[in-house]
Amino acid sequence: MDTPTTAASPLTPETDRVVAAMLGLAIGDALGAPIVGWPPDRIVERLGIVDRYPDLDRLPGLYTARTQQALAIQDTLLEEGSFDPLGLAARLVQLSKQLHQKWPIYGAYRDASRGFREAVDRLAAGVPWDKAGSLSAANDPAVRVAPLALWSRDHRVVLFRDDVVHSALPTHRDPRAVAGAMAVGYALVHLVNLPSAGSFDPRGFLRAVTEFTADAEAYIARSFWPADSRLPRDAAHDLTTILKRADGWLGSTLPATLDSITRAARPLGDGKVRANSAFVAASVPTALLILARSAAHPRQAVIDAVNVGGDAAGIGALVGALVGALHGMRAFPAEWLNELQNVEALRGRAIALAEGTGLPTEAPRLPRMEAALTELEMPRLRERRHVERKEDADDH
Repeated sequence: MDTPTTAASPLTPETDRVVAAMLGLAIGDALGAPIVGWPPDRIVERLGIVDRYPDLDRLPGLYTARTQQALAIQDTLLEEGSFDPLGLAARLVQLSKQLHQKWPIYGAYRDASRGFREAVDRLAAGVPWDKAGSLSAANDPAVRVAPLALWSRDHRVVLFRDDVVHSALPTHRDPRAVAGAMAVGYALVHLVNLPSAGSFDPRGFLRAVTEFTADAEAYIARSFWPADSRLPRDAAHDLTTILKRADGWLGSTLPATLDSITRAARPLGDGKVRANSAFVAASVPTALLILARSAAHPRQAVIDAVNVGGDAAGIGALVGALVGALHGMRAFPAEWLNELQNVEALRGRAIALAEGTGLPTEAPRLPRMEAALTELEMPRLRERRHVERKEDADDH
C-alpha cells in the first residue's frame, strides 16, 4: 500500500484514527459520487471496477452533501465547544444560501436529496429544528454522525445519545433514520477505542452494534416518536430486524450477503429496496457487514462498498469512516488522499476535532469553502445538463 503524503507532521495513534475516520468518510463519498444510482453491472461494463476517483461528469475527488452535512456538525462542535442543534440548523441554512439555486444543486450542496433540501427550506423559513425534518428513512443522519461520535469517543454512547438524536432531527424525523445514526455512532466509538485493529472481532462487533441499536430503537420510540408519523409502531425496530440476522450472513460471499439483505429489507421499505439503497435499514447493515467481512483489508472494504452501486456514495462514506476509525491513515492509498478535494482543510478540521482545539484560525469558513468547490464544478454540471437536454430532444 502506498504511504499517504498529505500528513504534515506525525499524529498520535488516537488522533490518527479520528482523522482517518473523517477523511475516510469524504474519500468513500467522493469515490462513489459519480456512480450513484448505477447498478453493479453498469459499473463493470463502463469502468470495470472503481478503485480511484472516476473522471466522469464531476470533479474527481469531489465529495457530496453527505460529507458537507458532517462538516456542518463538525464545525458546530469546533466553534461552540459542544453540540447544539440550533447551531447545526443555522449552519445548514447558511450553506444553502451561499449560492443561488442552480440545476442540479441546491445552494452549495452537491447531490442533496429532495427530502433534505425541503427540510433545509423549512429551517430557513423558521420551522423549529425538531419539527423541520422530513419523514424520511434515508441514511444521511447515519453518515453525518461521525464527527459527533468521534468528539464524544471517551464516553459511553448512551451518555450522548440525545445529541445523536438531535443531530438527525433537523432534516430527518423518521425514527429509523435516527436509529441508523445511533448504530453508526456506536460502531465508530467501538472501533476507535479498540486497542488495535488486530483486536477486532467481526462477530462480537456485529452483536454489540445490534444489542446497542435494539436499546436505542426502544428509547427513540419511547421518547422521540413523531406525532405525525404514519409508520406502524413495529417499524421502530426495522434496523435491528436486519442486524439480528447479520451474524449468520458473515460467512457468505458478498453477492449472497447483499441478496440476503435485499430480501430482508424489501418488506420494510417500498418494495423496491435493495441492499445498496439509501434506505437506512438496508445501507447501514450493508456497510457494517462489508466492514466485518474485510476488516483486515481496509482498502478492499472501501472498494467493495463503492462498487455495490446504488447509493455508492453513502455506503462508501460509511465504510470509509469505519475503516478509518479502525486502522487509521494507513487504511488509505496515497492517491485517495492526495486527490481528494479540499484534503488539507478537511485534515486540519479533523485534527482539531481529535484534539479538541477549536476551529483552526486559518481554516476557511464552511460556506465559502464549499461554494468555491461548487463554482469550480459548475462548467461540468452545465455540460452535463446540455447533453441531457439534447438527449431528451432527440428522444422526442
